[in-house]
Amino acid sequence: MFLAIFVFIGWVIQLAEKLGLLETESRESSHQAYRLAIRAQELLKVELSPVRVRDCQADRLEYGEGKALWADGQGRLWRSQGESSELLLELGAFGKVRFARRGGMLELRIRASVERRRHWARMLVPVQE
Repeated sequence: MFLAIFVFIGWVIQLAEKLGLLETESRESSHQAYRLAIRAQELLKVELSPVRVRDCQADRLEYGEGKALWADGQGRLWRSQGESSELLLELGAFGKVRFARRGGMLELRIRASVERRRHWARMLVPVQE
């Protein structure tokens, strides 16, 4: 009986969310910037694990077989392979990504921004020799 009550409450919450009557995620710009930075971390973790770095500059990383990541200074992160390039992620007007080599690790500093609110995230990725 109690289980049926919990299932019913869960169903009502899902319905209210779909109808726009209930907000389950914060709309505050600081929280949105945090989520955007975490999304960038997850995306870069998949893209760069493990990574063989060919050239590392502050705003550009060349890795693997002809691949590159770079930030364009307008809050966008791009990936290229050969002659083609694609937009990976928009980090907001004040967003950016910085790359640095730290011994056997690649350090990435990500700044995401939403409505002048910023969130920094840092991650280390092992480098293949």
